[in-house]
Amino acid sequence: MKYKSDLLNELCDRGIVKEFINLAKLDERLAGGDKICLYAGFDLTSDSLHAGNLVVLKTLQIFQKHGHKIIVIFGGATTKIGDPSGKDETRLMKTVDEIQKNKEGIIKSVSKFLKIDQNVIFLDNDTWMSRMSYIDFLRDVGSHFSVNKMLSMESVKLRLERESHMSFIEFNYMLLQAYDFYYLWDNFDCCMQIGGSEQWGNIVNGIDLIGKKSAKKGDIFGMTINLITRSDGKKMGKSEQGSVWLNSDKMSSFDYFQYFRNISDQDVVKFLLLFTKFSKNEVDEIVKKDINEQKKILAFEATSDCHGESEAKAALERAILEFENKTATQELIYKLNGEKSIVDVLFELNLFPSKGECRKMIQANGVVINDEKIAIEYKVLVGDFVLKIGKKKIFLLKIT
Repeated sequence: MKYKSDLLNELCDRGIVKEFINLAKLDERLAGGDKICLYAGFDLTSDSLHAGNLVVLKTLQIFQKHGHKIIVIFGGATTKIGDPSGKDETRLMKTVDEIQKNKEGIIKSVSKFLKIDQNVIFLDNDTWMSRMSYIDFLRDVGSHFSVNKMLSMESVKLRLERESHMSFIEFNYMLLQAYDFYYLWDNFDCCMQIGGSEQWGNIVNGIDLIGKKSAKKGDIFGMTINLITRSDGKKMGKSEQGSVWLNSDKMSSFDYFQYFRNISDQDVVKFLLLFTKFSKNEVDEIVKKDINEQKKILAFEATSDCHGESEAKAALERAILEFENKTATQELIYKLNGEKSIVDVLFELNLFPSKGECRKMIQANGVVINDEKIAIEYKVLVGDFVLKIGKKKIFLLKIT
């Protein structure tokens, strides 16, 4: 199906969209040049997002590219309760300190994919939830919800059918998420929520609450995102070693690169559309190349988007060295303690007999890091690097 709006066509061409709420009006407004405010929320259950969250992040990235305003909600309040959607059992309660630590990590994850400017707002729903008393919440929010309808929600119904325990606070989760949407509509003119396919009921509840409670009138929209699975049927974002984390303190850029490099041939086209900035026409050209070249392009672009181009180059070079050239390379590990010059680091790793010799080699353009010649003033940072000294010496340098 083709839409009037280029943005909606792009989302659908990439295989992102599952369902819309109020699609015709959304298409009309976007095609007419209207700029809207939309939001997505992340509960703070871990200290990093993972590859399973990528499609939501990429969707926000696409809306930002088209000039729309983005709100990201960090679920400081909702994490205290736990979303039962898609879960077979009650989550373990997080402490306040754990939630705060996780928030810091997830802010880091989100900031990798969005350009942080005046059109991006980070909010914590604990800000407004903690101000409400229990009685006020029951009167102002709970009075608009039917228990009959709540019991029919998929997340609740499945738990009841399986006779799995569901706590009273979990049962209330949908009210809190609905209130988030109402609060953002009333205070920020936020008219659209996006989320995974399991969030459909929660998005509908938010739109219903806005209709019943808000004095403001306007168009409200919702969009759910396809659950992305690999050709082997497994959920996107899981590897044999566990979750594919977005933060480098949980998973190195090289391991992230290798996850995408090693996907099955059948997933390459789908993942190029979902996880890179290439247009559909550009992807059509890429898939004319050798399959291994396609996978390297996918892995490089996905890693560059998450960890930056320099880290992606280092991961690509390391992969070529280890798996293609079979060049005998030595891995060097250096523990960074305070500020260090590149001269200090290379000397302390015993790569030069003196700091003077090291400076001479650098000044002669004989030291290359991640395919770039460096100067003596080069600042040493934590990360994985491909280090070349002269024409023959190649090292994998890991600075921690």
